[in-house]
Amino acid sequence: MLYSMLPRYRRYPLKRPRSFMYNKSSPGSDAKKIDDIPLPNEADTVRKKSKGLSLTDFLSRRFQIDEIILLGLIFLLLEEKINDDFLLIILIYLLIAGMN
Repeated sequence: MLYSMLPRYRRYPLKRPRSFMYNKSSPGSDAKKIDDIPLPNEADTVRKKSKGLSLTDFLSRRFQIDEIILLGLIFLLLEEKINDDFLLIILIYLLIAGMN
């Protein structure tokens, strides 16, 4: 039995029935779509999303990441009771100077 390979491309395009009606939607639905388009003189209505205020959102808006790191270092120095006053003063100065 002979097996032949299928052709990779066709020499002639497939013949499909011609359909002159490309848009098969009813004319009434077109009018609804046109009515939904806002006019240029109308103000856009923007919905505000109401979501709860979380602690991370508040901290991310109030403090930058470097300020959070400095606060963490200061609290770590105080918690570990490291008696390096000069380092503590420098960190507090950097924190206050960076908040502007």
